[in-house]
This record gives sequence, structure tokens and C-alpha cells, in this order.
Amino acid sequence: MYISPKAKSSPRATKTFDLMSKVQEFLQSKKKVFLLLGESGAGKSTFNRALEINMWEKYDKEETRIPLFIHLPLIENPERNLIDKQLQRLDFTEIQIKELKEHHKFILICDGYDEIQQTKNVYETNRLNKPGEWEVQITSSASES
Repeated sequence: MYISPKAKSSPRATKTFDLMSKVQEFLQSKKKVFLLLGESGAGKSTFNRALEINMWEKYDKEETRIPLFIHLPLIENPERNLIDKQLQRLDFTEIQIKELKEHHKFILICDGYDEIQQTKNVYETNRLNKPGEWEVQITSSASES
């Protein structure tokens, strides 16, 4: 059984909150990007995997968006065609990918943003939520510097 971690709004904050509840609140909003920062080894990747499982459990019952976990360092040049590349890694065909893009919404759970060392905003360079592009909400995690 997974127990949602307690998180703080900043390193100096003393109050904590339930992280899974905060992410669920974000997913119910119209906001597009949720960034989770934490120290290396703090459990961000473990949380992201738990979030993915949680989202799949809700899928088709109350959630219509497809959860897609992406470990960003495994994607070559993630600044372009990020979702297509991940789906190709999962053996989806071009026809399947086109159908998904045209008819489905996604929740991207991106892990390891800090490890890809991008100088550009991956959300912007992938043109996410632009007309004719992937419709998504993103949770992304990175280690604090």
C-alpha cells in the first residue's frame, strides 16, 4: 500500500501537506503544468510511479485522460515530438499515435527533467496544448540545485 508523502511548499517551510491531494487538485484545475522539486533521493520518482498507478486505477471510471509516464532522460531530443517518441518506445504504430493525438487527452508524468539539461522549455518546444497538437496536463519532477 502506497502512503502519499508529506511535502513542503519551500525548503524553509515548516507546514507540510499531502502531495497526492495537491496533485489531484492540480489535475482537477485548468492549469497545465505542475512542477515537483526536491532533493536527490527524496522520492520524486517513486511518487511519480505511484501517481501513474493511481491514475490508471481511475482511468475509465472517472478519468478519461490517459496517464503516460515518461522518464525524460530515455528520450532522445525531448524538445521535439516527446509524446510520439515515448509511444514509439512502447511499440505504438504511427497510425495508433495519430489516432491518440486526435481523439484523446493525456496526463504526462515526466520524471527527471533536471537530468535532460535542456535550455529550452520542453512544454513550449513540443507545442503542447496548441491547436492540432497533444492536449495534456503535465506533472514534472526535478532535483533542486
